[in-house]
Amino acid sequence: MSGGLYSTEKKDFDKTLNLKAIKPYGDTMNDGKTQLSFTLPVPDGDEAVEAAKQLMIKMGFDEPMIVYHKELTKGFTFFIAYGSCTHTVDYTAIHVPKVESTTWSMEETDEFIKKI
Repeated sequence: MSGGLYSTEKKDFDKTLNLKAIKPYGDTMNDGKTQLSFTLPVPDGDEAVEAAKQLMIKMGFDEPMIVYHKELTKGFTFFIAYGSCTHTVDYTAIHVPKVESTTWSMEETDEFIKKI
């Protein structure tokens, strides 16, 4: 598979920042390159690697690559994988409530307690 990080294939990504459709940044803006790790409750082997790849595809990754896998304990395999994320997020639509509070020094806090 030559679609990984060091691929010789020429890929033309739109390299402009679009806050309405952001995605992970690997080597090039909007390439979607992502590294993830996870464990599956299966023994290590070819079937486990294929299961990990299929799971990544279902999670929305193109060109999944399992770069490391090891059985942690009997029946549980750990994976490190790379893939290209196909999904985007509209950053401009995100609104997180902020908590505003007064910050006091230790002296101000002590003075407030004395007054109570």
